[in-house]
Amino acid sequence: MILKEMKSVENILEERRIKSEEEFKSRIESIYEKWPKLREIEDNKTSLWFKLIKETVLKNKEETNAIKLEIQALEDEKKKLLKNFGIDTKSLKRKYFCDKCKDTGMISGVGICSCKKQLIISKNFEISGLKNILKKENFDTFNLSVFDDKELVFKSYTTRDLMKIYLKDAKDYVENFSKETFNNIMYFGGVGTGKSFLCNCIAKGILDKGFTVLYLPVAKLFKICSDYLFKNSEYHDNLMTMIENIDLLIIDDLGTESKNINYLSYLFTILYERNNNEKSTIISTNLGLKEINEYYGNRIYSRIIGDFKLVNILGKDLRVS
Repeated sequence: MILKEMKSVENILEERRIKSEEEFKSRIESIYEKWPKLREIEDNKTSLWFKLIKETVLKNKEETNAIKLEIQALEDEKKKLLKNFGIDTKSLKRKYFCDKCKDTGMISGVGICSCKKQLIISKNFEISGLKNILKKENFDTFNLSVFDDKELVFKSYTTRDLMKIYLKDAKDYVENFSKETFNNIMYFGGVGTGKSFLCNCIAKGILDKGFTVLYLPVAKLFKICSDYLFKNSEYHDNLMTMIENIDLLIIDDLGTESKNINYLSYLFTILYERNNNEKSTIISTNLGLKEINEYYGNRIYSRIIGDFKLVNILGKDLRVS
């Protein structure tokens, strides 16, 4: 399914390139029809450039210098005409959806462009349903009144008191999020206490700031890891590289996956690589800290305890209360 979406991304990039080229040709033709002198100058410059290449190959220095002067004279004339006609020089340049990669999705020496990454991620959101969820679950729709404000659950704090703190911390996390620093969070606690809602709020906030976010239920994450290990394709290599380097990875429902010894290795590797790459990760789980230690072992437990801010979401199951 994800492979199908990757093909769709390539189609989108191709459509962007075609649209950009067609729009550019149409705009230039319109300008030249209105001011034919500009077309004449461009045609003359093109001829001179061909002559310049020829004379350069022949190492005719005197002739190449003369041609360069002619080209410069035409360029100066063009600038004067543009100013007289009131034409913005930007209108003579091709406009791309993404200037960084010129709608190819790749940047030389860098790799996959952020615009392509975000297209792939958006497609993954559509598959997982998160795209629609983010319309419903975000900071603007977060309703503190659904949390109990009577029963004390921690010292002198009610569930609502604690959630106010968690909500502020989540907003601060989004506000301070950057590529220069990375911070990990693990939300843990009972079922239906608001952990996934908080994750979705953060995801929406980070996306709105222009960063890349990948949300994956843990079962889906481990399926990708398994495919990467056993199918050994360029596509799966790229997908794993993205998981290890995306600005923010959200792993939802850790602990709900079926038991598999390989999953322990997958999880450790992902956490290790992301920390090594200084990329932020958020985990939500219904497991307590003791259960995480028992379920995943001391190696993973130690990494989570040491590398993540632990937020214990207390309260009753909102889905049944």
